Amino acid sequence: MGRQRDQFWDHAEKLNDGFICNYCEKEFTGGATRIKAHLAGIPGHDIQACNAVPQDVQEKAQATQKKRETQVTQGTNKKLKSVSTSASKSKTKTQGKEEYRAEIILNDVMDRLIANVSSLATEHINFELSFKVDLLETLFKIRFVLGTNSKSNDGSDEGYRIKELGCLKNLEGEIDIYNLENVEDKEEAQSAKLKEKEIFKLRLNWNCSGVEDRYDKDVKVLEGLQPHPNLKSLTIHFYGGKKFPSWVGLSSLYHNLIEINLSYCMECEEVPTLGQLPSLRVLKIRGMWKVSCIGSEFYFYSDGSYRNTITLFPALRILKLVRMETLEEWKDAKELTTTDEVLSVFPCLEELSIGCCAELRYLPDSLHTCVSLQKLVVWDCPELSSLPGVRSLQKLVVEDCPNLMSLPGVGSIIRRGIEDPPNGLQCVIYSENGDFRLPSTSSIHPSLQKLKLANCRDLLLDQIQYFIALKILWIQGSDEMVALPEWFGNLSSLQELYLLDWWELVHLPTEEAMRRLTQLKTLIIYDCPKFEDNELIKISHVPWVQINDGKRPRCLDFEYED
Repeated sequence: MGRQRDQFWDHAEKLNDGFICNYCEKEFTGGATRIKAHLAGIPGHDIQACNAVPQDVQEKAQATQKKRETQVTQGTNKKLKSVSTSASKSKTKTQGKEEYRAEIILNDVMDRLIANVSSLATEHINFELSFKVDLLETLFKIRFVLGTNSKSNDGSDEGYRIKELGCLKNLEGEIDIYNLENVEDKEEAQSAKLKEKEIFKLRLNWNCSGVEDRYDKDVKVLEGLQPHPNLKSLTIHFYGGKKFPSWVGLSSLYHNLIEINLSYCMECEEVPTLGQLPSLRVLKIRGMWKVSCIGSEFYFYSDGSYRNTITLFPALRILKLVRMETLEEWKDAKELTTTDEVLSVFPCLEELSIGCCAELRYLPDSLHTCVSLQKLVVWDCPELSSLPGVRSLQKLVVEDCPNLMSLPGVGSIIRRGIEDPPNGLQCVIYSENGDFRLPSTSSIHPSLQKLKLANCRDLLLDQIQYFIALKILWIQGSDEMVALPEWFGNLSSLQELYLLDWWELVHLPTEEAMRRLTQLKTLIIYDCPKFEDNELIKISHVPWVQINDGKRPRCLDFEYED
């Protein structure tokens, strides 16, 4: 008898190697388990939560996930309750109570892993279930959920204790620790002995409730959770301290640290010192609501150690700052030093994303000279007045930033005429809601291949005719235009055209102009209520045409992670 199809496939469209969510229309790898995690918004699955799921579906997914977790945990807790009696028998000859508890935890982890692999095997007919214990140890990953300090009715302990990790002497690989608000102090945190374990990926998670009451306690607990020097990836979630302990970002110790993710540390008043980490490639900071200034503490320690440093953030490739809602100032490293030895900042930066920073007005000068920057994404920054203009930029996304007076490269074209824009710029996504006028230009941009404009004035639309290399064009929101202009026929490289929310659009350009678009393979017109069906004769040569039909279109070329 075959395995029954999981009911949650009703909420997603299956792909060869994953699925597309029916609600947010985002694409992910994986199967039914990841669909449930996506819909439920459960952390720890390396998958983004759905922001459009109906409440009843989300609650159903959360209940399913909770039931599954409870079934596994109940079996483990039952074993844990028997420790006091079992350990007094034959086991006590060779191991104590704590060692025996550690063995049960390990067995629990193995049971979960085997269950997951078995589930995977049933989804793939040709999957051969064969592995050895040494392979499992190599691929080891633990999700460690701490219990409260309360006892059950029979007097036995409920849930795991942080000290039980201390008994797992050979623990390596990845570990997620949840409910750290249940750890009382630094000494209890140190009992996990994380400093002695070669963990390369560590996630430390507190509960979001009661964060404002845990200032001192969380600082001490995080101090006690200092990991092994071989750490490569660190995530800290809902930490409630006002600052980070000194080991976070300690360049003299963490030479191998590649990725740092600091998420919703809402009481922190300053960012940690990370500029001297030699191998840091990815830095994501989200939800530090009380940081008003990024200053010298971000780049170097106050002990003067930077005087022997010629480069700050020497290996950083990706930098994301999101929901820094009180951030007003981001200072440049060079203006904070009195030495000439600091030669460069962010020399390898390729991607910069800044979002929901309502008070931020300026970016540091070092970003304006960042020669490696390829992708720049900025959204919901209403006070930001300028962006870095660099020769290497390939993709630019700007949404809901009404105070911007210029866009790098593209800005020089559509506002002031061409002024030596980046020759490699290939993709632009721009949503305008500012109040300004754009002069005409007759300049040509040779490289721009993908352009998305949303809520832009018709005068700005006229500038599209100079982007002669365009292959994908998405225009969303036009209140006045009745017909597309004849110059559309000059976009001879155009392959995909999307027109959305054109309330007055009735006509395409002439048939002659449309026939010149010999490369056009896709034309989608959506939510354009006045568009006339007799226009279809002009586009009979286009292989794929969709007019006001189906669900709202999407284009993966214009999607980005926020």
